[in-house]
Amino acid sequence: MINKADIKDVLIIDEIKIPLLIKYKRKLQISFRFLEGCLVVSAPNQAKVTDIKEALLKKKTWILKHHHLSEGHRLNQNELRLHDRRVGVMFQSGSTFSYSFNEDSLVIIHPSRMKEENALKHFKQDYSEKILVPIFEKACVEMNLRPISLSLRDTKSSHGRCNSKHQITLSIRLIEYSYDYIRYVCIHELAHLRHMNHSKAFYGLVKLYCPEYKKLVAQVRTVVL
Repeated sequence: MINKADIKDVLIIDEIKIPLLIKYKRKLQISFRFLEGCLVVSAPNQAKVTDIKEALLKKKTWILKHHHLSEGHRLNQNELRLHDRRVGVMFQSGSTFSYSFNEDSLVIIHPSRMKEENALKHFKQDYSEKILVPIFEKACVEMNLRPISLSLRDTKSSHGRCNSKHQITLSIRLIEYSYDYIRYVCIHELAHLRHMNHSKAFYGLVKLYCPEYKKLVAQVRTVVL
């Protein structure tokens, strides 16, 4: 079945309007989490929007609590989230692109012809390669599993994917989270090379290499219905 197009909507709870993004997938249950102030829902292809909202309203206490937390975690201008902490970003002109860290600040040096927005994108891509690839490679060795290919992309709806061709994609947004959570996502996607589902056998393999995975998942505030 071809997935429906993503749906942008609003969930209203106690007169509070919460941005809602519904992504249809081949799955049996609804799961949801907050991402950059938006409630992102993964839903079965056959689910109706009205049924999804009704299910979400049953979790109104959780949603309101984490909506408040999400709003509190919104970054200010010239701030970046790295490894579960806020980092101030400063831009300086230079002959070539480079960057360095100074306590809780990130200094990005870029040629004058490069816009700050592009310099920041360049940093995220470069930094993610330096951080994510070594963690992924170590997980490959630990599990004795290796995909056909690994790619890093700026995906918003998921932190990792493994397709039927055994190609794995990691989101560069993982640099926002702890090293332990990054390792968990690597192990999760590598486990799909053995089990292309979320069966007991799949989670048994994940738990074998990452016993604390439930705690790590809870840190990104995902709920499954």
